[in-house]
Amino acid sequence: MKKRLPFSIRTNFLILTTFIVLLNSFIITSYYLYYEKNHRYRDLAFRARALVNDLAKSSIYGLITEDSHLLAGLLQGIRERDLAFAFVANESGRILAQRGQVPRELVLPPSDLKDLTSRLWAKGPRKTMVVYAPTRAPLGQGDESDLLRPQATKLAMIGYVAVGLSYQRIEADLAHIRKMACLLSLSVNLVAILVAYFLSHYLSAPLKKLTLAARSISRGVNPGPLRIKGRGEIGELTRAFNTMLAELQRSHRQLEDYTRGLEEMVKERTLALEQSVQELQHAYEELKRIHDIKAQFIQTASHELRTPLTAIKANVDFILHYESELLTEDHREILEAIQRNVNQMHKMVENMLSLVRLEEGLELDQEEVDLASAIDDCLLELSSLKGKRAVQTKIPAGLKVYADPDRLHVVFINLLSNAFRFTDDRGEVIIKAEKRTGHVRIEVQDNGVGIPVEHIEHIFEPFYQADRSRGGTGLGLAIVKRIVEGHGGEVTVSSSEEGTTFVILWPDGSVGEEESR
Repeated sequence: MKKRLPFSIRTNFLILTTFIVLLNSFIITSYYLYYEKNHRYRDLAFRARALVNDLAKSSIYGLITEDSHLLAGLLQGIRERDLAFAFVANESGRILAQRGQVPRELVLPPSDLKDLTSRLWAKGPRKTMVVYAPTRAPLGQGDESDLLRPQATKLAMIGYVAVGLSYQRIEADLAHIRKMACLLSLSVNLVAILVAYFLSHYLSAPLKKLTLAARSISRGVNPGPLRIKGRGEIGELTRAFNTMLAELQRSHRQLEDYTRGLEEMVKERTLALEQSVQELQHAYEELKRIHDIKAQFIQTASHELRTPLTAIKANVDFILHYESELLTEDHREILEAIQRNVNQMHKMVENMLSLVRLEEGLELDQEEVDLASAIDDCLLELSSLKGKRAVQTKIPAGLKVYADPDRLHVVFINLLSNAFRFTDDRGEVIIKAEKRTGHVRIEVQDNGVGIPVEHIEHIFEPFYQADRSRGGTGLGLAIVKRIVEGHGGEVTVSSSEEGTTFVILWPDGSVGEEESR
């Protein structure tokens, strides 16, 4: 499918100029029409209010005397070219005099004039602005003599005057103004578009030459120096283009020289790289062979040590349990020391076997496990190691994870025993868990001595111990890492002088509630 070409600079300039001209013309014309319309409507309203106020003052005597002829003379004397109708009504709403055809719905009792001074009446072929004005007079006993002493009485409404002025002439004038404004705007727009057309042609001609020359360069053809007349930006652009063309020719020659040199260097580096790859492959195979030998050795040694250790442990346990009354105090201490060391060696053998099995491949029998119950079981199992250390758990009730229960038990046993060993007897261990998007975050935090910075990156390596005086085999955290990652999770550690925190991000598959234990 052929790619559609974008608009040229000339076309874009013409479109932009036309848009600006049309927009300005529309804004100016609209503002003028809006101003003219408001001005004329305000003038009509002003005249209507002035007229109705004058009539209200002039009709006081006629309303008091209810002289219809006098009131009709006042209405006939109105000199307003937009007058549609006018009428005078007494205090009961009865029309005493009128001029023009008065719509019945516009005749109101005076009580309705409390909040009404004007209204727009649009029923019929034309719109009319209707303005009301109440007529008030100082009345006492109800005779005309009260007009001569207004200070003796209060003003009271005796009727009202209404005037309706038509919008017909204003709308006709506005229609004519709109027509003339549109014709004038159209003429100005046409002239502006023609000027923009010729101006765009004048400005785009040099750019077109530059474009053709650039396309020739992209095809590898040298168009030669351009000769374009101009003193402004176009002239500067032409001179810059010619300078660039000369630099490109010089750079092209240098590039050819560099290319030949790089080809030789690439050949040399390729040979060296092939040799390095072969050496790395050989080193990898040797490392793999050593790792297999180490794993086989650990597995064999663990199996070979397991049987005699089991026999020693069984015999020592038998003597301590069934023959304890035949033992002296020294013999008992020796046997108990043997028992502790055998237990420690047995644990080391089991950890080595577990690590070998994990590296060979982790088989999981997963199910939903209640996190709080699993941790409580581990704390109960480690109660002797826990001692007087304070343990605080912050786990939402009912929070579950999808895991192999036995493997999860190993994870918490190793993390908690590690926290207890590196915390003094008055220390504190905090276990927290919370459900987040996509995983459950579990923290095991202690306020012990912390792990030095130089040991942090090696802490999950097998047989690595930051402080051997604290005991342990150096395998627990390595087993933790492999079990967590085998479940698709992640374990990290952070430490300072105030203690150490292990964080486990267990994959989602958990169910929890917001209620805390």
